Amino acid sequence: MVSKGRLIAGFGAGYVRQEFAAVGVPLAGRGERMDDYIRALRALWSMDNPEYHGRFVSFAGIDAQPRPQQRPGPPVVVGGEAPAALRRAVSMANGWYGFSMDLPETRRHVDALRQLGKEHERPDELGRLELTVTPAGPLDRATVDQYEELGIDRLVLLPQPDADRTQRHTSVPVDRILRNIDMVAEQIIAV
Repeated sequence: MVSKGRLIAGFGAGYVRQEFAAVGVPLAGRGERMDDYIRALRALWSMDNPEYHGRFVSFAGIDAQPRPQQRPGPPVVVGGEAPAALRRAVSMANGWYGFSMDLPETRRHVDALRQLGKEHERPDELGRLELTVTPAGPLDRATVDQYEELGIDRLVLLPQPDADRTQRHTSVPVDRILRNIDMVAEQIIAV
């Protein structure tokens, strides 16, 4: 009820060895695990009497409430740049997400996704693969237009896009965030 049917479920397999070690899960096989989890979530979201039997997840005779407002479930977006992540997006997801990508990186990944779309079956119920990117570097209307020409459906903007990446975990002054929101509203959205 919180998102009123606007939820987009985003998933990434992960890559930080220490995070996997902290929860006692092997890094190897994370892609297979993620595939299994996505299938299990879709069963929970869409079935009146959810049942799923996979390699990592198995359940039956349960009830999962509340169910998503979107039917059969929210769109699934897979993040990642590895070939396996791109294949997963094409064959299992409604969308793909690339983080901190400039235009040349975005072009390479869009081209790879298109090629994989020719090589791997995409279920009809997934529809067209939506592409989302958090752009790297300065952003202006012309740059936004170039992302659109590449086929990007959605840009996710950071509150301080030109910040030094080494300072990623420091607090951002509210006035800087507000200035960036105003700039985006005036120079990019309103155009």
